Amino acid sequence: IRQAGQIVSRSFASVPEFAKLGMTEAQVSRDLTVDILLGGAHTVPYVACASGPGGYDQIISRGSRRELRDGDVLIIDVGATVDGYFCDFDRNYAVGKISDDARRVHDAVWVATEVGINTARAGTKVRDLWRAMMEILEGAGMRGNNVGRLGHGL
Repeated sequence: IRQAGQIVSRSFASVPEFAKLGMTEAQVSRDLTVDILLGGAHTVPYVACASGPGGYDQIISRGSRRELRDGDVLIIDVGATVDGYFCDFDRNYAVGKISDDARRVHDAVWVATEVGINTARAGTKVRDLWRAMMEILEGAGMRGNNVGRLGHGL
């Protein structure tokens, strides 16, 4: 799993080098898939890609013909395997100059993630981890996330 994650992480780091204004989400998805395979993954069974001005409204889709525009936030969610071990995670990217509001949300999510990482210890209850992260997000004005989870089911 670690090897699969490292391969995808290296490929995610290269996205700003090839994802440019005017490229379609589908092109970005294709180029990233090729990069992950060339990096050593055995399969890339899942790539979701979405973008939009200041954010995106959903992520459960393949990349579309929509072209990246200045001010977009791009999300890419990837599943890849090495020797049958599967990793699944995503990254978000600013395309050009994003709005102050999108930057504020990004910064709050970054801090909440750091708090989550620092709170996650053996014996910590998941509800306490969730509360620590949610406290940061709500303090930044992000209310209404009442599904009771953050990330992939946490």
